[in-house]
Amino acid sequence: MKSTIRFFLTLAAVLALLSYSNSSLFPEAPSTLFDSDEILELTLTTDIKTVQKDIKEVRSCHPAQLSYIDHQNRKVSLNVKVKTRGHFRRNPKICDSPPLQIKFNPAETRNTIFRDQTSLKMVTHCKKRIKAFDDYVIQEYLIYKLYNILTERSFRARLARVTYVDSKEKIKPYTQYGFFIENT
Repeated sequence: MKSTIRFFLTLAAVLALLSYSNSSLFPEAPSTLFDSDEILELTLTTDIKTVQKDIKEVRSCHPAQLSYIDHQNRKVSLNVKVKTRGHFRRNPKICDSPPLQIKFNPAETRNTIFRDQTSLKMVTHCKKRIKAFDDYVIQEYLIYKLYNILTERSFRARLARVTYVDSKEKIKPYTQYGFFIENT
């Protein structure tokens, strides 16, 4: 009886070790951006003032770096382009941080959560360092998620906590909520 129990305990331990070693030898491919509802922690580094002031009818793309920690706990940094977008929120009397369009280089995103993305809309906080505006972003995000439940004919969204870092180092880094909307 004792030898049978010992055998099954040994077998269970060996199987557990094999499954652990297989999972570490062959880590899962990262899911895509909209496959998870976990809050994505990101850092966006760019010339913040230049981007925020570029609100004309015809706007430019500005170089930026988007980084996050992946499922294997590695830092992933992507060279992207950012451009202000929107209409109402692009007005500086209403928002000092307009929504953004983020353009990706598909060659860089191949093994990241942003694979297959070339351009995404990012809803931003409108006014920085004011908690109420973070709450508005979360409420708008939840409306998108509710709409996803009601119909398949809706845009998927992914909530993020974005740390904005000024590449010119003239603005102190700050963190606000934002979310990505799928591009169709």
